Amino acid sequence: MKLADRVRRALGSDAGPVRANGAEGSARVAETEGRPDHRIYELRRAIGRIESRWAGEVSAAVTRPVLRARAAGPAWVRTSAVPMLHERGCAREERFGDTRLEPPGSEALAELLRVAVGTGVMRPEPHELLFLDTETTGLSRDAGTLPFLIGVGSFRPEDRRFAVQQFLVRDPAEEAVVLEALEQRLAAAKVLVTFNGRSFDLPLLRNRGVLARMRLSLGLPHVDLLLLARRLFRGRLPSLRLGELERSVLGFHREGDVEGALVPSIYLDFLRSGRWDQMARVLEHNQLDVMALAPLLGLVASHVADPLEWAEDAEELHALGVLHLERGDPELGERSLVRALELARASGTRREVLVSLARRLRRTGRRAEAATLWEEYRRHFPQHPLGWIELAKHHEHVTRDLARALALAEGAPGDHDDGSRVARLRRRLGRGAADGA
Repeated sequence: MKLADRVRRALGSDAGPVRANGAEGSARVAETEGRPDHRIYELRRAIGRIESRWAGEVSAAVTRPVLRARAAGPAWVRTSAVPMLHERGCAREERFGDTRLEPPGSEALAELLRVAVGTGVMRPEPHELLFLDTETTGLSRDAGTLPFLIGVGSFRPEDRRFAVQQFLVRDPAEEAVVLEALEQRLAAAKVLVTFNGRSFDLPLLRNRGVLARMRLSLGLPHVDLLLLARRLFRGRLPSLRLGELERSVLGFHREGDVEGALVPSIYLDFLRSGRWDQMARVLEHNQLDVMALAPLLGLVASHVADPLEWAEDAEELHALGVLHLERGDPELGERSLVRALELARASGTRREVLVSLARRLRRTGRRAEAATLWEEYRRHFPQHPLGWIELAKHHEHVTRDLARALALAEGAPGDHDDGSRVARLRRRLGRGAADGA
């Protein structure tokens, strides 16, 4: 006798058989006097999970027409595609206005991967980019957090569309098959694009793969757009959340979108009740998150590849200049810093640019030019000791004007650790005076 039949006999239930993959299955809520009996519903879900585990099958819920979903093997998948260049006329597309969902230029993408990711020379095809975003039951990465919805997007150049696939864990027992479906997409990709994936999505998925005894192909070259947004836009945006970047940088906003903080509770309510109305909103939220990554990648790639053409303010020019000095084109980085200094009006920005440019000049042997910038720094920011100390170093080691070096070292304001320089200069000047006598 099946376990389900034993439980029904014990309960005295006359309900029909519960099948893991039946047309009704565990998604049907038992009705008692016109109201759902959640105890019976939850029990049926539990029975379905147990039977499917013994049968080697995964329990399946009814796919409601409103979600326009289709089954792909054992995993629940929803696939949607929109034109790369959105046109007016569709309510969903109007949220993006005329924003292009086109792949970044080959040269710009290659430069972004080289500079921001460190891949060397790499020119992936548009369809080899995989955009990924997850919806989870919490914000931690421990074993209690479940990525119940995984959205992946990719370009389809053959029909000029951007396609989004979403894998939904309708029941915790389905997680393994969802991860297997994700692995198929990862295996076909060459570059992964996320927003905060480095700190959250990828470590969480890696942990879930370990728990499911599978290794996901998450070692792809990875562009985390949040890290780049922090470099480029932190000077002019109140927040670096994806929604703020959509409004302030990409120029579109969402209407009627579900709040991200409500997503875990909506999913838990779905597990308890089987209601799909709010889950449909969560799927659309996730879809829009994935879609937003495509134009953001294109914008960031163009800014990194040609900061003098695309950067919009001194803060961004400074960030891109430093990025190129560290990992990209040093000459382009220096030109970006020079232009940033010309545009800088905020005192904090000007001070940061002066430091970056002066250090670049000193490292490349142009010590006199660097000293000129340090003098400007000391003149405009006399309360900061850095300009005084750098000029003291310059006069001690380059011009050999020990008296000037000592005056600057002694005059440096605030609490700084340069006492050894003062003592050394005093000794050297004392020896010089004794030799002269």
